[in-house]
This record gives sequence, structure tokens and C-alpha cells, in this order.
Amino acid sequence: MDWQERFADLPARCESIDEIDAAIDSWTAGQNHIDLMNALQHCGVSAGAVMNGPQLLADPHLSARDAFLEQDRPGLGVKRYPNQPFRLRNAPASPVARAPLLGEHTEEVLTALVGTAPLAARR
Repeated sequence: MDWQERFADLPARCESIDEIDAAIDSWTAGQNHIDLMNALQHCGVSAGAVMNGPQLLADPHLSARDAFLEQDRPGLGVKRYPNQPFRLRNAPASPVARAPLLGEHTEEVLTALVGTAPLAARR
């Protein structure tokens, strides 16, 4: 009996799960996970590699989907950050402004509430 007959249905595959896992382990051992993912996808198998940060930033699919945006942050310089994970077809593009630093707008907000000139202007 060949493997296609042996594992033709789910109950048969469940009975042999340890054997199947061992075969997959031995077949994938030593292969590059990105190359393996691409090869499986090329054959029509849904597959995704587990990637670390630098691998995600270098991934061509994520780059093509604009998954990351660049922002210049005070004290850090230009860095790449995750973009919105969704796109709305008829909506304007999401803003890419960075989040404010702690206390960055305190004087501006308090001045607007109290109605006086900023401290820097009174000095």
C-alpha cells in the first residue's frame, strides 16, 4: 500500500500523526525556512515562515503591501514602524504622523485653555 492509500482520510492520518510529523521533520531539517515557504507556496500549499524583525522588514511581499512606514522620531532618527494592517478602498490614506512625545504639546494645550502667551514668548 502506498502513502496515498495509507493516508487517504483523516482518521488514517490521525492514527499515524507521529510518523507523519517525523517525516516532515526529517524533510524540512536543514532547509532555509524562507526558501521552504516559497517552494511550498509555489506548489499551492498555504505556508508561512516564522520570521524575526529584520526578516519581516526585508520581506518583499510586506514591502509591496506597504506594511511598514518610515518615521523620524526625535532622539531615534528615521525608523520603520508597522503601518495600518488594513486598507479601505474609498477612504483617504491613513495619516503617517508620529505620536507626540510625552509632554510635547503641554504648553500649547494649557496656553489654549488659559488664553495666555506661551512661556517661551514671555521670557
